[in-house]
Amino acid sequence: MAKKSDTEKCVHHWSIQAATGPQSKGECLNCGEQKQFQNYVEASTWGESSGIRGAKKAPAEGKKD
Repeated sequence: MAKKSDTEKCVHHWSIQAATGPQSKGECLNCGEQKQFQNYVEASTWGESSGIRGAKKAPAEGKKD
């Protein structure tokens, strides 16, 4: 792992593991610093459906109402 002074100056380029839970491990490709990343936005929590509530689905192509 890089020295503390190196990581403070680093312009991080994060490689983040796939989302398989509420957090994913990330590692900077430049300096090797590691960090945990949240896999959700503040308005939702892990495990909620990904659809927008109240949103209507677009009609299928070629189908007329």
